[in-house]
This record gives sequence, structure tokens and C-alpha cells, in this order.
Amino acid sequence: MPARTPGGDAAHEEEHLTPEQRIAAVLRFARFAGPTGDIDQILAEIERGRSLT
Repeated sequence: MPARTPGGDAAHEEEHLTPEQRIAAVLRFARFAGPTGDIDQILAEIERGRSLT
């Protein structure tokens, strides 16, 4: 068996996850997948975009 690299091989490790563990991983990632930044600026940009149509 080849030596494992630091951090492991993600594709290989996924084979051993239960469905519950996979769902938990997706939910953990989803928490950080949204917009980041100043909410007032984000909302202002959305409103400006709406006025272009």
C-alpha cells in the first residue's frame, strides 16, 4: 500500500463515510458558502441592480 500523504486522500476517505457523515459535511460547508461582507453594502448593491431593469 502506498504511503499516505499529509492530510490524506479525500477521495479515498469519502468511501468510508456514512450517509449521515456526508450530510453533516455538506451542511458544515454550506454555512460558509454564502455572501460575506458588509450586509448594508450587499443590500445596497442588490437594490441598485434591481433598478437597472
